[in-house]
Amino acid sequence: MVVNEFQHLLWFALAIATNSCAWLTTAILVTNMRNFPVSRGTVAGILKGYGGISAAVFTEIYRALLHNSSSNFLLFLAVGIPVLCFTVMFLIRPCTPVSGENSSEKWHFVFIQCSSVALGVYLLVTTTLDYILHINSTVSYALVALMILLLMAPLAIP
Repeated sequence: MVVNEFQHLLWFALAIATNSCAWLTTAILVTNMRNFPVSRGTVAGILKGYGGISAAVFTEIYRALLHNSSSNFLLFLAVGIPVLCFTVMFLIRPCTPVSGENSSEKWHFVFIQCSSVALGVYLLVTTTLDYILHINSTVSYALVALMILLLMAPLAIP
């Protein structure tokens, strides 16, 4: 049996990381519930759906861009994700909650839901095709580029 002196420290770091993720998710959920009081269920569903789809997105990035390298994946998680967050944080703009039903808001949510379903189906098909056909790297890069376009589809909403 291998005994490591830093097991307790690792456990503590993982506990903090897990709890911080829960705090961040709660803050995002509460903020969006406040911004869209009429469509709370839709907002919660979209946020939780993208949370589930994120695992497939990370798998696609790990496989196609990082070539199944766990050290590159850890570097991507440690550096790439924060850089991406700091880069796109300027795209977030405050919105005033509407007091009543807004027809354009409904269609915006329908567009986001359709793009989410399209992204999910796309990820399912590309993952299955890669498992069956073993797609080469050039095609993999093109598929990841298309995945990123599908991820950015909600930005098309004015």
